Parts: sequence; C-alpha cells; structure tokens
Amino acid sequence: MGFRKYGNGIIATRDFNTMGATTLHVEGATERSPAEIVGPLRFGRLVGASGQMRSLYPLLKRLSSTDVPVVIEGETGTGKQLLAEVLHEEGPRSQHPFIVVDGSSLPKDDVDSYLFGREDPNGERLSPGCFEQADRGTLFIDDVAELSAEVQAKLLRVLERGELRRVGGSLWRKVDLRVLSATHRDLEQEVRASRFRGDLFYRLAVARVEIPPLRRREGDVAVLARFFWEQLSASQEALSPEFLERLSTYGWPGNVRELFNTLRRRIALGDIADVRHISRDTTVLQSEALHDPIQELLNAGMRFSDAKDQLCLEFEKRFLSHILAKHHGNVSRAAAASGIARRQFYAIKARQTR
Repeated sequence: MGFRKYGNGIIATRDFNTMGATTLHVEGATERSPAEIVGPLRFGRLVGASGQMRSLYPLLKRLSSTDVPVVIEGETGTGKQLLAEVLHEEGPRSQHPFIVVDGSSLPKDDVDSYLFGREDPNGERLSPGCFEQADRGTLFIDDVAELSAEVQAKLLRVLERGELRRVGGSLWRKVDLRVLSATHRDLEQEVRASRFRGDLFYRLAVARVEIPPLRRREGDVAVLARFFWEQLSASQEALSPEFLERLSTYGWPGNVRELFNTLRRRIALGDIADVRHISRDTTVLQSEALHDPIQELLNAGMRFSDAKDQLCLEFEKRFLSHILAKHHGNVSRAAAASGIARRQFYAIKARQTR
C-alpha cells in the first residue's frame, strides 16, 4: 500500500477509504513514460511521437471533419501552416483549393483586389481574389495578428455575410469556404491592447490549437531528425548517434523549421557543416563564443518581425539566467539589480517557461 496526495490531505492507495457514509476504493495509477503513451505517431503529414503531440491528434481528427474556423497558435517554426494544410487534406474540402494569405505581407496599394478580386464595370474582364480562389476549399490566413485594422474590418464583413463584392463590380457573390488562421502572438492580449478586433477574434477562434515548441516535445527531435534524414538523404547512411545526441540537447529556438534546415545543411555539406551552434546550454566559454543566436535565426529563414521577437526572447533568457545566478536565485535582488519591478521580472520569467 502506498500514499497519494489528494487536495490538502493524503489518502492511502490500493485501499478502501471511508469518508462519512461513502467508501472509496483508491488504486494508484502507474505512471507511463512518454514511450508508453498509446496512440498514433503522426496525423497526416504532421509527425510527432511525444505525449504533447499525441494528445493533440484526437482533437485534430475531429476538427478536420468539421468546418469550424480554427486559430493555430505557436512559436515561429513549429509547423502552423503544415497543420493547417493537414486539417484541409484530412477533411471533406480536400479536393478543393487551399489558398494562403500572408497577413504580414499583404499588398498595400491594392489589397481589396488581392483579397476580393477585380472586374471591369461591364463584368467581362476579372481577376479573382483570394476569397474566390478558395471557394469550396480553405483560406489560410498566416500571421493573422499582423492584419491592419482596415483589413480586419473587411475580413469580418465577409465572414459575417458569407459574400463579397469585387472591386469595380456591383453584385454580391456568395463564397463557401473554411477559414484557418495562424499566429505566434497572444491574440487575446492583442484584443485587450486594442490591436485586434474582438468581434473578429471570436469569429476566427471558434476552436484554438497550440503547437508546442520543439524543446517541449520530449523525444521528438530524434524522431523528426530521422524522418527528415530519410526524406532528404539519397544515401542509406544513417545519422550517427553522436550527431543525434547533439541535436537532442540543443534548444531549437527556430523549432522544427530550424531542425529541418540543419539536416538539409548536414546532407549537403557533410562534416564541413558540423553545426557549431548545436551544443548544450550548459557548455561554457568556448561554446558560448561559438554560439551565435542571430546567425541561427538568419539560417532559420524567419521574417523580420518573427526573428526580432525570437531574439528578444533569447536575450531575456540569457539575462535572467545570468542575473539570477549572480544573486543566487534571489528574485528580489535580481529584479532590483535589473532595474525593473518584481512583477515585471516575474512576467519576463513566465514568458520563458511558456
């Protein structure tokens, strides 16, 4: 017989426990290791054997069979567009178009034509916009938090009415599509800060899915590395255990995209491309000198805003680690030495553990 904490008390496990007129039979559950978690290793083209990913697959299967709008959240490089593609491919609209709108790079001069299409007054010559191109299929809005207030208002009108009017046209045209969105920002925070419309948020976020960063997907670095290696390598040479170990102990700020590019570089250049930046976080001076987070972000192929955000997170992580070590983990002293309030210090610390 063992004991298990319950609430503020402790009850015996594998025993009968009487609480008033009720007798409970309590049996302690055996802890499962991540390798023992039952379930598939992938959902469509989305690969992951970790418990964090397997727990998503039943939800993704249900979402793929519906038409509800979904907001996909996660850090840059986690595979948000891939997940959107998989939801489309595994659903009833798979035989129809999947159209991508990049919220961070919409054409400023003619955004209406880009989104809603254009036609001559006589209706003869026309250029369909993204919404019409996605008719009967799926429209994926990447970086949805980057949409301007003007575009947010126009998007909301289309979603509310289910119809649009081309630039230069006079008729309203019905569109039948599913809308999936993605962001690396906290959309609820963007709404509170009045940078994103609350009514649009509730239209888009009928369901929300967060893809965990690679550093939290226990065991998935090795799984994905082998998967990418088999996809990319023409030879039958296997990944060396030493290289795989180095991959597994790196933090991957650029997530799955950075891992994929690292494998591409290794296959193209062999040992010449020995990834100096893939080292243990605890490695001292010499490795720290070789570690170049800016170059890593450039190699990961990020957009400017994403790279800047990720670099700020990396700086915060290193600064907190340094200042806390200097003050032997005392948060009050570390915050005072940093010149910021304790509440702000805790907020920064919380960001690093999300």
